[in-house]
Amino acid sequence: MKAPKDTIFYLIEATIKKYRRFAQAKLQELHPTITIDQGLLLNQLINYPDATQKELSELIFKDMASISRMLAALEKNGFIVRQINAENRRRFIIEVTEKGKTVYEELKPQVLKNRAQALDGLSKEEIHLVSQVLQKIGKNISSPTNSVNEEKESTKTPKR
Repeated sequence: MKAPKDTIFYLIEATIKKYRRFAQAKLQELHPTITIDQGLLLNQLINYPDATQKELSELIFKDMASISRMLAALEKNGFIVRQINAENRRRFIIEVTEKGKTVYEELKPQVLKNRAQALDGLSKEEIHLVSQVLQKIGKNISSPTNSVNEEKESTKTPKR
């Protein structure tokens, strides 16, 4: 077995972490109080204003506790307001404030610059190929019935 650092998964994880550190530093130059994840959440709240906290957690790959903490931080900084939903007291109505919308609009060009810098020198074909490979890896592991062992078993010739 290869050492973890010699696998593609290590490279994917290392690259994502490096990108997140780079992007966080660039965002904090504009707004020191906001994190990448809070920016992602703000983006989702603007684009999906009726999303539940559960849906938001799925959209940005965070657990419910993290979403609650991020919402509290966004509220503390005046980027959102939360009100209890009169129809379902277990849910909040979350509204992005004008300050939150302004911050989002200020961050958007930097996010695009960050992405462009990270992808600099890659052709559209290379980006498409990486996307295809990552989607295929995701598909391979998204269903427990797609195991390698089961595939190997199904292709064996029956003994006579």
